[in-house]
Amino acid sequence: MKKTLFILVLSVALFSQVAGINAEEQRTYMSPYFNFAINYPSSWQARELSGMVFFLSPREGNSDGFTENVGVTIEDLAKNPMSLDEYETISLKNAPSIIPAFKLIEKNNAKIDGKNAYFMVYTGSAQTRSLKYKSYTFITDSKAFTLTYSAEKKNYDKYLKRAELIMRSIKITH
Repeated sequence: MKKTLFILVLSVALFSQVAGINAEEQRTYMSPYFNFAINYPSSWQARELSGMVFFLSPREGNSDGFTENVGVTIEDLAKNPMSLDEYETISLKNAPSIIPAFKLIEKNNAKIDGKNAYFMVYTGSAQTRSLKYKSYTFITDSKAFTLTYSAEKKNYDKYLKRAELIMRSIKITH
């Protein structure tokens, strides 16, 4: 009986935490270039940079040296068409030369906006920081979309649920 009560209390607590995240006021970013929409918490900021968009978490004070974020990058594959599997193979091959100290933790298939995708969880470094990432990649209309959550290892779990909600909210708008 105590075990059942404990599981019930734990389930309610977890549901309340997730429901609180889902209940946050949301904004919708509409890409003027790449025909997609994505939702993000109103406490986060959207920043465009060279055709990419980043959703930045709120700073945790003046000592917060890294802003956890979700980035959306799009690669045009029209001149070099490839399957999702081919794209994944190339991405994994190139990752160590792009991300210092790259280490793959997990890789699996997923669905994003009803499309076949893959996700990867990995670690790496940037300057003196140890970072942890989760990315989803899918291909549609000759474009590879990659959504990447980046966080300091120590804060990765703190923002993961919000990052997942952002990444999984993407909709291709044609």
